[in-house]
Amino acid sequence: MKKSKLQASIHAALESDKKMLALPSKQQLAAPSSKKFVPRANMSSYYCNSFPKLSGVAGLSASAKQAMLRGMLDLRQVVVVTGFGEVSPWGNSRTRWEMESYGEFSLEGCIELAWLTGRIVFDKGNWVDAKTKEIVPDHQVKPRYEEDILKHSGIR
Repeated sequence: MKKSKLQASIHAALESDKKMLALPSKQQLAAPSSKKFVPRANMSSYYCNSFPKLSGVAGLSASAKQAMLRGMLDLRQVVVVTGFGEVSPWGNSRTRWEMESYGEFSLEGCIELAWLTGRIVFDKGNWVDAKTKEIVPDHQVKPRYEEDILKHSGIR
């Protein structure tokens, strides 16, 4: 009798801990979830990881062409420009790279071009249709705007 009361109190304490930590109980796990997962665009990785990796300093210093250039320039007098920009028929360098290498835009590329061309605006954490002022979830941008973007892009 004493052992069962102890087990019951331990079970009650664990259940209250689960509720406090918002962990699903066995009953909640058995019930199917009606919520549907909707993917969001990962713009931060799109801006950072969309280009192929470049060889490091070791690859540059080992090249035969570098040996030929040694002593030709006074590096104290050389102007160094960092960064770059591009405007092309496919938008900017990221969207052009996507179209030339994959033949289609990713979700993030489509969002960027829709934004650059004024079809959507970013407002309070959401993409909003510029004409109707209706909120457009990330996953709906590509099916909604891609055809029109492709019709008006890539033209020289």
